[in-house]
Amino acid sequence: MRTSETDDKKVWASLAAPLTAPTTPPQSEDLRVRLDTVVAGEWDLTLDLLPKADDVRRDGRLEEKPYAFKARLQILGVIREGIGTGDDYAAAAEAAFRRAALHFGIGAAPVAQAVA
Repeated sequence: MRTSETDDKKVWASLAAPLTAPTTPPQSEDLRVRLDTVVAGEWDLTLDLLPKADDVRRDGRLEEKPYAFKARLQILGVIREGIGTGDDYAAAAEAAFRRAALHFGIGAAPVAQAVA
């Protein structure tokens, strides 16, 4: 068990390190591997199927995503949630998992740092 604040900061920094190239969205398998590597046994994912939502209009066109999930990701006792939609169960579940992970900063594209 981690006992110091410095150790906790190292764990969160390891989780937030980029998984893939910044232009490539992380896949759920990449996220699972990262979580198992950094906080093995200290994370949990719960997926809840949501009722079909109304169709969404984006850029003037109708998007129909028949499946939606809510992902509840718990890491070291901290919980973040994300909603994902997709054309099938797998796509919707993966989108929800990715969004919940992004709330932790896992899989996010690295932020460019200003050079002084």
